[in-house]
Amino acid sequence: RFSFIHALIRESLYRKLSSPRRVRWHRRVADVLERFYADNPEPALGDLAYHFTQAACSNLADKAISYAILAAEKATTALAHEESARFLGMRLEALAFRHPGPASEALRVDLHTRRGRAYGSIGQWALARPEFEVALEHLEPGRKEGRCELLLDLAATCFWLLDLAPVGRCAGESLGLAECLSRDDLAAEALSWLARSKQALDGDLLGAIQLDRQARQR
Repeated sequence: RFSFIHALIRESLYRKLSSPRRVRWHRRVADVLERFYADNPEPALGDLAYHFTQAACSNLADKAISYAILAAEKATTALAHEESARFLGMRLEALAFRHPGPASEALRVDLHTRRGRAYGSIGQWALARPEFEVALEHLEPGRKEGRCELLLDLAATCFWLLDLAPVGRCAGESLGLAECLSRDDLAAEALSWLARSKQALDGDLLGAIQLDRQARQR
């Protein structure tokens, strides 16, 4: 164990290590931590996620992803949404070392969606928006329910960013999908965002009230 008077000294020494050596050290630390916390009901998930992520290129991507999502879920439970987003970012780093395919793409969509919602929970809308956009880009065309929910997330994000034009487009497409799925809950949410768009973008208050009434009925 080493301690440093200033973090810059630690960082300087760390950067002098070659990449392969750094990976080996992180892997050794991760293995030791995993054994140490094997019987502990509350392991140091953040430390495990970090070290396994740094060693993910050595066939440890799945472990890194697993610990990162556990750490993110624990942070979310504690309402530490920014910390949750950080752990989800680690998981995305580890995903780069996982074999590509449908399962990895589905995982990528899930990670970006979770990260977007974590940022949204703390009002970081500018950070949330690209996460939802990337999730939509990688989503399989047949996943209508997932697309519907992501479009609603994006509509809300754009509204709070005061970028009002996309709100109506996202909510309108989401409403069509909700109708196909017979999901009244999603249809109601889509109608409510259409109402906000009509009120804020078009200045049509009466039209917004009518849409809100439809949303309440649904």
